[in-house]
Amino acid sequence: RLVGFGDVYKRQAQAHSIRVGLASGVPSASVRGRALTARSGSGKKIGVPSAFTAKARGSSVIINGKAWPSPVTLSSRSPISFGKIAYEGALVLTARGGRLTVVNRLDIEKYLRGVLGFEVNPQWDMEVLKAQAVISRTYALTQMGRHNAAGYDVCTGDHCQIYRGVNVHHLSTDRAIAQTKDQILTYRGRPAQTFFCSDAGGATADIAEVWGKPVPYLVVRREPYSSPSPHAAWKVDLTC
Repeated sequence: RLVGFGDVYKRQAQAHSIRVGLASGVPSASVRGRALTARSGSGKKIGVPSAFTAKARGSSVIINGKAWPSPVTLSSRSPISFGKIAYEGALVLTARGGRLTVVNRLDIEKYLRGVLGFEVNPQWDMEVLKAQAVISRTYALTQMGRHNAAGYDVCTGDHCQIYRGVNVHHLSTDRAIAQTKDQILTYRGRPAQTFFCSDAGGATADIAEVWGKPVPYLVVRREPYSSPSPHAAWKVDLTC
């Protein structure tokens, strides 16, 4: 069933905000941005240059040789770059044991802009892009807190969803996100499990055979047409 966010799930997603782990346990973090504003973990405003490399000392974030209690939150009206990728929203630097964790905190709708452009081809039909927007939004909501122990909700790899910030923004995927704003798939009143893959090879698997727990709607489904994908068929040789 396709519905809008319910009040319960709005609270669960912290008013549609998601924490994306960009790096964990790194010795330093190079940041660039226009008119950056920063606040320490104690709420004190920090003056930072437009480009700097942060380090960690114990549980303190070191910027330009000065230690600040973590987490240090960086904000800007423009995207902020960490490494070679720029991100919408805020960057949060947390020091723990002399290492840094870098988290991108942003609205889920903005997060999807950095997902769809990589997970699907922006040149595909608009209805396909809209379907993926609903699937990815639902999946993000069900994965909230998956990496809580590390200090964020989701990672940037295919363990969660591929996320590449503003580097993969496209007008077509932006339209798909806007036209399906806040829409998710549910089953019996709860967000559905919307796993997806690059190629099903002609049929999906029964989830019970994959992860051992049955889900009524995640069963074997044959593709209604043959796929032109080069990954649609493969061969494996087994020896006994």
